[in-house]
Amino acid sequence: MEKQNVIQLVRKPTLTTRFKQAAVIATGTALAIHANAASSIDATGLTGEIDGGKATIIALFGTALVILGIFAGWRYLKRGANSA
Repeated sequence: MEKQNVIQLVRKPTLTTRFKQAAVIATGTALAIHANAASSIDATGLTGEIDGGKATIIALFGTALVILGIFAGWRYLKRGANSA
């Protein structure tokens, strides 16, 4: 049997790769800390938090609808001006 020489390239991680890995580790750590902190909160102010979150979500959807309407109106006006 013939012995084969296997050459493996080992690349050193680049600076970008190290930043990505650091970001993933930092995010995981922050989420773990946040999860531990959230377990100690009592539920007395939970209704207010839910109402505030609901208001924020409705505001975001309303803003998105306005932006979508502006974009659709712009395309409609642009198409009308080009077809004349």
